[in-house]
Amino acid sequence: MTCHRLLNSVRHMKRIPANILTKLFHEVKSRATQGSVAKTECFKYLILQEMGESHFPVSMLCRASVGLCKALLTALLFSAIFSYPTIVQAVVVSGLYEAEVPVSDKSANSRKKNMAAVLRVVLIKLTGDRQVPSRNGVTELLLGAEQYVQQFEYRIKEEHETQQLYLWARFNATSLNKVLREAAIPEWGSERPSTLVWLAVSDAIGRRLSGLSDISGYAEKMETHAISRGIVLVHPLLDLEDTNQLKPSDIWGSFQEPVLAASSRYNANVVLTARLEAILPELWEAHWVAYIDDHVITWSTQGILPETVLGEGIDGLADVLAERYGQAGTYTHSDEIEILVNDITDYNQYSKVLNYLESLNSVTKVEIKEVGQDSVIYLLTTQADVTVVSRAVGLGHTLEQISASSYRLVQ
Repeated sequence: MTCHRLLNSVRHMKRIPANILTKLFHEVKSRATQGSVAKTECFKYLILQEMGESHFPVSMLCRASVGLCKALLTALLFSAIFSYPTIVQAVVVSGLYEAEVPVSDKSANSRKKNMAAVLRVVLIKLTGDRQVPSRNGVTELLLGAEQYVQQFEYRIKEEHETQQLYLWARFNATSLNKVLREAAIPEWGSERPSTLVWLAVSDAIGRRLSGLSDISGYAEKMETHAISRGIVLVHPLLDLEDTNQLKPSDIWGSFQEPVLAASSRYNANVVLTARLEAILPELWEAHWVAYIDDHVITWSTQGILPETVLGEGIDGLADVLAERYGQAGTYTHSDEIEILVNDITDYNQYSKVLNYLESLNSVTKVEIKEVGQDSVIYLLTTQADVTVVSRAVGLGHTLEQISASSYRLVQ
């Protein structure tokens, strides 16, 4: 993916909400990453003329044939318009069992080492834990990486006017999950929070808000690194509504009120601001602020290259999200948690909740403890504590939390 250009403008007033457009972008990006869209040249603008007088110029990430990608976009567009909930927050992340790494050749001798490197990226995505390669039992898993490969191929990408060879591989999810469970290594679920990113930059071009259409490509570098960590970034449109509400100086001053006001239209779970500048001729620095619920978390990164500084900042974000919403570092024995779910009045609703709870990665077993007139008490066997489970449930749209261990079914 070398062309990240998203949503440069939305003309006419019969407009789609920004959160739907960004959801659309994420879905196309995910499918393109999985190889379901043919890899050809990148086209810059695609005009979707649907819904009467609406015209949506979409400047896209998409190395695909115009016809195929237009059909895909149109289908996703209608799906998003007619099925989105009032608030679009968490996103089901695809591609967690696949990754790619740069390699120097295609020889069989180097493939074993390179496949271990690919699996290392996958394990970090799956768990959210950068330290997972050093956990007990993982060394043996990496040495035998090839036996878990479902599919692999070599790819060539244009980078800095040169060609770089990559090894891409997808691993068998069932086999890998089994090994991780046996090693007592918890996974982070596929339903993960979305993070809206406001990037302010001060460089030779000047001080500005930088998005996917910025000539610097900074947002693209952040996006690429986020994919490798399995987290979802939402990039603002930076249209008149955005730029009227938020200025680069607001990011520079870490002013919370205008940041959150400008972010409200996107309905993301997390809001992230970053200010990037060259503080010395060969030293870049970025200051990061993450707004998560009622918490404000800050950190800084430095490096010789801006892409390194931005990549380390996204690593910091992924670490924070995994600790809060996943189970990174929560290596505990199985425990049992009781939760009461109200507003269950028929078998279909009962089954819906049961299937949803069983889908949570931290949950190994779900049993029914008690059935009431319009409620059910479920008994969960889980590797995580009640806080992690509660946050994981909160990301979804199936249950709404009423108290610490009480929920209601969202109709």
